[in-house]
Amino acid sequence: MPRRYRMRKRADAVQDTRRRILEATMALHAEQGIQATTWEDIAARAGVAVATVYRHFASVDELVPACGALTDEVLRPPTAADADALLAGVEGVEARLARVLQALCDFYDRGGEVLLGAWGERHAIPALATWLAGKDADRGDLVRAALAPAGAGPGLVRAATALSSVLVWQALAEAGVSSAERPGAMLAAILGNRERM
Repeated sequence: MPRRYRMRKRADAVQDTRRRILEATMALHAEQGIQATTWEDIAARAGVAVATVYRHFASVDELVPACGALTDEVLRPPTAADADALLAGVEGVEARLARVLQALCDFYDRGGEVLLGAWGERHAIPALATWLAGKDADRGDLVRAALAPAGAGPGLVRAATALSSVLVWQALAEAGVSSAERPGAMLAAILGNRERM
């Protein structure tokens, strides 16, 4: 067997093990929270030894960003890099903002529970707070891009960014607003603040 083939097969096995560990971790985090998940839990769920988990991820500071990257890969949140494609051909600030809010709410429908769980534990885990700050920055950049033609001031951008958060999405859900109605409810709240900012 050629050496290059053996090395490639080994690298594939390492990547497969890493992916299994991350998927097990994400499932456990969803079920019981990040702080309550132990390396032993992860190893048992992934079907590997505890030492294998440590070999791939020596600390929570290494594990959380890797889980964040896999979460982004699976849930596909809209990012600042998507703004041009998302808003291409959309005229008018209201229509542009509606498009961004729809994309955000679609993401929340796919991964809102993950974000909310992370939000609740962010103060205890710095790497988690950093990942969430990246999500907030992307949301702000998307909102800013939508509002750009109106020359929106920083106050309106901040208000619109806050009113498009997963926390508002959750509050609307708890108030009985359907998934289909949430982007419109967010839009109405933002436009109601437009004249004041």
